[in-house]
Amino acid sequence: MDIISLGKANKTIKEIHDLNQNIIGGKAESRFTSIDARIDWLEQQTAKLKAKSSKDVDLTKGVFEDTVVTDGKLQLKPVNEESYVSEGLWESDVIDLGDGWLETTEIQLK
Repeated sequence: MDIISLGKANKTIKEIHDLNQNIIGGKAESRFTSIDARIDWLEQQTAKLKAKSSKDVDLTKGVFEDTVVTDGKLQLKPVNEESYVSEGLWESDVIDLGDGWLETTEIQLK
């Protein structure tokens, strides 16, 4: 009977250690219930940072060569109902990234 109790005690200790290492995480802040919750929170924080350093570009302005804007999307110019030109170019107007241009992480077309 003592061997069975010792085996169960060792199994429980191993499960507690596994819980501490894999679920809660070493030195994790107590407000997070799991590592996944902490990662989700960190991802939300990085999304906020990206939003602050993004710039919008107006897709309707610029130089168009064999391209057109249709339904808010840049497309190759159609030749007929079933085909398009083989290549095209769209060059945006100058984009002022401002003083924080090194921190700009994303440029969005609108």
